[in-house]
Amino acid sequence: MIARDGVLLNPHYQKMGLYGSEYWTYVLPHRVGEAQARRLATSCEPISAAEGAEIGIIDRLAASDRGGFIATVLDYATELVVGGQADALLYRKHATREADEQRRPLETYRVRELAEMSHDIFDDRHGFAHARRTFLTGRPAGPTLPKPRLPAPRLP
Repeated sequence: MIARDGVLLNPHYQKMGLYGSEYWTYVLPHRVGEAQARRLATSCEPISAAEGAEIGIIDRLAASDRGGFIATVLDYATELVVGGQADALLYRKHATREADEQRRPLETYRVRELAEMSHDIFDDRHGFAHARRTFLTGRPAGPTLPKPRLPAPRLP
């Protein structure tokens, strides 16, 4: 993943009373390790693209301007193709995915995350309805509820 310098990554699912989805329980620990993934998922603090690069979420940091970003993307793609790294990179990714799939199918991550999100949305177990109203209207809806404290995410 390539990101522009100055971009903020904002992992705020939990602040909204949501568990999160998009295979984050598979991808994030692979990128940053389980301890860092747990910290990111529970602290809900924004991190800069530069910090993301330091911890492994971002593969390459690009200049903040559009031209610099495009140049970085094109340079990276050229390195992969001309340097012969593309095939090796794809092979490693494929081998990792195959081994992971043998241990635990990717579909199980999706099913679990969506089940957790379903409880958050329909059972409102962590204050999602209030957080959603507040987010959409820009003002608290009714009495202010205490900040939801979700249990630490269970990572595989």
